This record gives sequence, C-alpha cells and structure tokens, in this order.
Amino acid sequence: MPDVKGQQWSQAQQTLTDAGLKPVEHIVPGHTKGQVTATSPAAGKSVPKGSKVRVNVMSGPAQGTVPSVVGQPLPQAIAALRRAGFNPNPTYVDSSAPANQVIHQNPAPGTSEPKGTTVDLQVSNGPPSTSVPDVVGETSQQAVQDLEAAGFQVNPQYVSVNDPSQDNIVQAQNPAGGSSAPHGSTVTITIGQHSQGPPPPPTTTG
Repeated sequence: MPDVKGQQWSQAQQTLTDAGLKPVEHIVPGHTKGQVTATSPAAGKSVPKGSKVRVNVMSGPAQGTVPSVVGQPLPQAIAALRRAGFNPNPTYVDSSAPANQVIHQNPAPGTSEPKGTTVDLQVSNGPPSTSVPDVVGETSQQAVQDLEAAGFQVNPQYVSVNDPSQDNIVQAQNPAGGSSAPHGSTVTITIGQHSQGPPPPPTTTG
C-alpha cells in the first residue's frame, strides 16, 4: 500500500491507481483543501490488487459570504467583516466621499470565500482641500468665475458702500483668500452696493 499522505488528491489518486488499487475520496475537515490526511488501509499494508482504498481528503477552510460594507464608516465595516470571519485590510485614498467611509471592497460583496480571507477596503480621506482664491477687490462676476473655476460654490451677499467705485466690487470673503477649504464647499462673498436700486445678480455657471 503506497504512502500518499500529504499529497494532493489528484496525485494520490494517480499513485494508487498505478498500484492497481481503487481510491475512494472521503472529505474530512481540514485547512489545506485537497490534501490527503490518511488512507484505509494504512500505508505499508499488503492489500490485494483491485482493493478499494478510502482516502481522507481535507475539505479546506470553511466558506463564508463576504458582507457588503461599501458606504459604511470604517469601524462598522471592520466589525462586520470580522463577524463574518474575514480580515479587513483598509487603504486610504483621496475621494469626495466623507472621510473614513468605505468606497470600494475586494472581494466583492456576496462572493463566497474561505474564512480568514483578507478583504481589501478603500477608505476615503475625505474631500480634498483646495486653496481659496483671493477675490476681494474683483467685480462680482469675476469673483464668481474665479471661485467656480477653483471648484467652489458661491454665496453672494450685499453691503451698502458710500464710494461709487466700490459698486459691484467684492468687499470681503469667507473663507479668506489663500486659506484651504474642502473642494465643492461654499465661499460667501460680500459685494459693495452703491445705488439704491436692486443689485446686479452675479452670473453663476452652476
């Protein structure tokens, strides 16, 4: 009886068949899928040609279904994956999604994988910050154009001014020019208004 312990089932099957025996696969629990753990009769025994040989073959690790954690905050995603028997591996990436939110996972949700498999997670760093253009002193139209080109929303407000040259000119802004603010956030600009009539609406492209 050949010793096939430690071999893969396909190799053991070939060895036993070549020895004139009839191998019968019997699945047993075990971590290394397809590996032979024992035979019956045992290795070294004399057996008649054509005998059936029971071959114990490991099933491999238990399978589990990968939960969907995209859109979840990282701590919640890690807890869900560990509960399901998987190892989370987070990597931070730039994204417009909220900070610490999972935006991608691999393997995909719903796939069946051996428990203990590593699930790679891409986690958002939060929206990137952008330098706010300094638009104080510009006309409202120019200021809106500059801020929108830099990726900001604009909230125009008006203030009365005594100097006619300051009519339709940006007097102040918040956040200040040169500071950093999240891409896509709103910058409030205060526009001088000299006449008593309605202010000219700033042109927005958004």
